[in-house]
This record gives sequence, C-alpha cells and structure tokens, in this order.
Amino acid sequence: LAHYPPTPTTVRYLPSKQVERVADQWQTGDMVAFVSTRPELDVFHVGLLCRQPSSTGERSIEAIQLCHASRSRGGVVCEPLTAFLARNTTLGIMSARLAAAHAAAIEPADPPRRRQEERS
Repeated sequence: LAHYPPTPTTVRYLPSKQVERVADQWQTGDMVAFVSTRPELDVFHVGLLCRQPSSTGERSIEAIQLCHASRSRGGVVCEPLTAFLARNTTLGIMSARLAAAHAAAIEPADPPRRRQEERS
C-alpha cells in the first residue's frame, strides 16, 4: 500500500511455548492471531476459539477448538488448536476478547437488500 509506509510497531504476544499455561483462561469467542516468523509480517492467520465440554471438567488446551478459514480445505473449519499449532510455525499468539458491555451495544446490521434490476 503505497499511501501507508511501514511504521515500526511493538507487538505483544504470548510466546508459543507458554500457550498451554494460559489455555484455561480462554473462552468461546476469543479472537486469536498467530504471530509470523517473517520480520515483514506481524500476523499470518486469525481465528476464533471455541471451548468444547470436557468429560473430566478440565479446562485444558485439548478442549479448545480453532475455527478459521482454510484455503486448502475450501472454507471455514473447526479443529483442535493443538493440531493447528503442530502444523504451523508461529512465534506466538495474540488474543482478544470483546467486552460484554461493548457486545451489547452493537446494533445488528440491516438485513442485506437485493438490488432491483432495471429493466428496459
């Protein structure tokens, strides 16, 4: 983007080796971004987390699914976060959660309307 020159930015993220340490804190709907190992790229992929019920009640990383768009699989897929991390090299993960007060304030968008075709 020619009109937007590169700007040095500090990116804070959870290193890959520490992901299991915080897995019990993630909730369904949390957004995650995977930090790239390429110096010119901050993030290489994003997705949403979905916590699956555990038969033991444990809140481990194994109970977390990643829902994301997969070009190779032709659409949105949900898979264990551990499987995605095993296949991809990442420096770490950035995560975000939409605050409930903000989520409630978001107005639903108007339903899409079809454009009427002009007939001659």
